[in-house]
Amino acid sequence: MSNAQVTGLEQQIQAVLVSAIADDLEVDPQTIDQDARFTDLGLDSAGLIAVSAQVSEELGHEVGTEEFFEHVSVTELARHLAGRTP
Repeated sequence: MSNAQVTGLEQQIQAVLVSAIADDLEVDPQTIDQDARFTDLGLDSAGLIAVSAQVSEELGHEVGTEEFFEHVSVTELARHLAGRTP
């Protein structure tokens, strides 16, 4: 993992991701390890689809399920999404 400074936008996206994952898994958001792989958190295909839809709605732009496989943790996906957000 890089020690790069996390931007405010990344933090906002991380919060949206954590909230959506916690909702899907029915767990406390504070229990979500942001550096763990989505599959290690317990997300299956149906969960990824649900989380992707919720995150897309909250962020106001499409976040495809394939992005969860290319950027495999909350930290990585938030960094990716922050970099592509206008």
